[in-house]
Order: sequence, then structure tokens, then C-alpha cells
Amino acid sequence: MRMPSSNMVIAGLVVVGVVTLFAKRPPHTPTSLPAPQAEASRPAVVPPPPATAARAIPAPAPAVRTAAWDIPDPDALPDDAYGRTVRRGRDLIARTSSLIGPDAPDPAMRHAGNGLDCQSCHIQAG
Repeated sequence: MRMPSSNMVIAGLVVVGVVTLFAKRPPHTPTSLPAPQAEASRPAVVPPPPATAARAIPAPAPAVRTAAWDIPDPDALPDDAYGRTVRRGRDLIARTSSLIGPDAPDPAMRHAGNGLDCQSCHIQAG
């Protein structure tokens, strides 16, 4: 009997792995989203009474929208493992080329080949 080639063995392992992955997945159950909340910051728009030729009614001013959440300052986090991890992540995005790029002082950390930072595209550190 002829032994299977290494490519056949690898292909078989991949197929078994994919089948196992999908066989062990729990069934998809859609999660219910929270019901939309009425926006308390926006006043209800009441249609103006019909305009007459004698007086014109100005259009209502658009409501001012505020941010959904404020971005916390990473420097205000405590000096524990979580705070250091958050600050390291921010530094990796903001100073990519100097930490893991061509400007890194350690040659073993020069993974990126250009001088771009992640925030060159992902504005304000992501």
C-alpha cells in the first residue's frame, strides 16, 4: 500500500479541522437589540400652523447633537496593568514607525517597512 503524500495529509487535517470547527459551533440565535429610546435631548417637532400671506413663520432651528460618549483620557488611568496596556496600545497607534517601524531603536522591532503610523489613516489615534 502506498503512503499518502504530506500534501494529502495536510489537506485531510485541514478538512477535519474545518468540519470540527463548524460541527461544534452553537446554533445561531439572533440576539434582540434594545428597543430604540426616544431622544430626550431633541424637542418634539410640532408642525407650524399654516402660513398666511400676511405673516411668514421662520423655520425651526436644527437641534444640536452632542457626542454619544466622551473619550476617556488614557493618561488619567491608574498605573496598573490595564492602564499600561491602554497607554501602550495608544502609543502603538500614534507612534508606530518609532516603536515597530524603521525608526525603532531596536533592529529586532523593525516590523513595518515604512514611516507611516497607524494614525496616518486612523485619525486621532484610532
